Amino acid sequence: MTSYDKTMEQIYGLKLGEIGDEIPSRHFGFYPPGEPEIPLPDAQKRYIREVTKHIKKGSYVLDIGCAFGETSVWLARNLDCRVLGIDLVESQIKHAREFAKKFDLEDRLEYRALNACDMDFPEETFDYVISLGVLVHVPDKDAVFANAFKALKKGGGIAFSDPILGEKSSWLTKQIAATVTFNVSFMQKVSEYEALMKKHGFSNIETLDVTETAFVKTWDLSKAEKYKTVLEPFKYENYFWARPSILNLARMFARPSLMKRNWGWYFFWAEKE
Repeated sequence: MTSYDKTMEQIYGLKLGEIGDEIPSRHFGFYPPGEPEIPLPDAQKRYIREVTKHIKKGSYVLDIGCAFGETSVWLARNLDCRVLGIDLVESQIKHAREFAKKFDLEDRLEYRALNACDMDFPEETFDYVISLGVLVHVPDKDAVFANAFKALKKGGGIAFSDPILGEKSSWLTKQIAATVTFNVSFMQKVSEYEALMKKHGFSNIETLDVTETAFVKTWDLSKAEKYKTVLEPFKYENYFWARPSILNLARMFARPSLMKRNWGWYFFWAEKE
């Protein structure tokens, strides 16, 4: 058993080959108003379903920042999608390929080590582009949206989730937000994302504020378990910031500004008509 297998088994209590249709994810959970409170791993799957709800069955999807491949595996198994996942981190690409192999999805899932700023796919290659919590780390978002639009087929769209800055954010708020997003932050405001998408031709833009229903709620619930579900995959990569003590401190400083919407977390959707 590899270290990655052990990590996933520690989080979910299941071996990778025994998970079935419900594929785990290291993303935040989603707790919409009026819905029953469910365990965090199940809420994480609900997060994926919500952010990808416009994607049709049988589509070809580009996953920017695919990490360990959880989302792409979920799309392949639940929506019969083909997915090309790209990520900067070679080790994550390796594990994504192993993950796909365990579910016999090698014919539908492909992974490449590639910088999103440098991607240059042929016109009208993909039906959809997705990115979950990754664009915050990308400095040249102009290049990403330009190339994503070019690579999308007409009638397709882009779906992504990302931490965002409030329309009026202080210097201190920006520092706190940067630290919580592992101190590699190129955060944008919602209005800036909307302007970028319009600039590159996207239309029918939708946004959903999930600051409380995803980000804050996940932090509150995961604190009781010392952030195990959220942080174990990051610990596997030996990130210094992936420690309960540091997350507790960050949570204490970050929560007031989150509740004031000085920064937060959003889902985005836009189309290529």
